[in-house]
Order: sequence, then structure tokens, then C-alpha cells
Amino acid sequence: MLCGEATGVYWLAEAGLLDGKEATTYWRFFTAFAERYPKVLLNQEKHLTDADNVYCAGGTTSACDLYIYLIERFCGANVAQAV
Repeated sequence: MLCGEATGVYWLAEAGLLDGKEATTYWRFFTAFAERYPKVLLNQEKHLTDADNVYCAGGTTSACDLYIYLIERFCGANVAQAV
């Protein structure tokens, strides 16, 4: 499992780990990201993406949502709600 948030998503894309996969990043970077990584399926509508255990979050607040999402996925809804 790999996770990237905002500009951290660039590292995943640069390594080719997002080629042909849905991803997102911080909204201010959409244009530059799409131009630099045309093989990535950039989703500008989502603030979280999950593609084959590669998770992307749009920004810092979205990263918090990602943490809760992962807690729910691996530990269950009750644990995620307790957090």
C-alpha cells in the first residue's frame, strides 16, 4: 500500500505507479499535473482515490479523510467511528 497527498502524489506519478490509474491531487495542481503525467487518469471531482492499493488525497484535509477511510477499510466501521 502506498499513499500520496497533494504534491506527494507527484512522487507516485513520477515513479510510474499511477500510469493508467485514477488519481487526484490538490486542485491548484490539476493543470500542471495533467500536463506532466498524461498517462495518469486524473479525477478532478474526487478528493480521494483508491487504485490497486495506491491511495491519493487532494490535500491536507483530504488526507485526514484518507486516514479514516483506511482505518475503516482495515479495522472496520466501529473503529473508524471511534476515531
